[in-house]
Amino acid sequence: MLKAAAVALVIHFSPGGLVEQFALILSKWARREPAEEFIMPAAPKLPASVKVGHRDIAIVLAARAELDGAYGDFLDDAQRIRLDRDRKPQSQAETLIHEILHACWPSHWSLVGDVEETFVSALAPALSAVWRDNPALVAWLSHNLGA
Repeated sequence: MLKAAAVALVIHFSPGGLVEQFALILSKWARREPAEEFIMPAAPKLPASVKVGHRDIAIVLAARAELDGAYGDFLDDAQRIRLDRDRKPQSQAETLIHEILHACWPSHWSLVGDVEETFVSALAPALSAVWRDNPALVAWLSHNLGA
């Protein structure tokens, strides 16, 4: 009976971590060995700011009404990124990347039309997916960029 096994899963965010842990749990269960309890790690706290070039840009959660219905915004004059506090974490993460890309956009690139928004809107979901789907790459980049 599964109750006798009393297995709790944790997602371990290193490459192969979940698969390796699950295989270990199953092998112990098959041998009727007591399973170790794995605890879900707490989600990391949203950083208070992000450094973009020479600027430290504050990151704050805001009500959707304050954002005029948007998921987030970047206020260049205030050096602040606001995110909809009621969005799910994955949506907040993609929105944060989107707003960081706006912060990276050189203010002197005054192009006609919605070129900046088109560029940022196209790039943010793809970059978010690369980040999500390649934890080993993110770890490697963080290490080699001195994080």
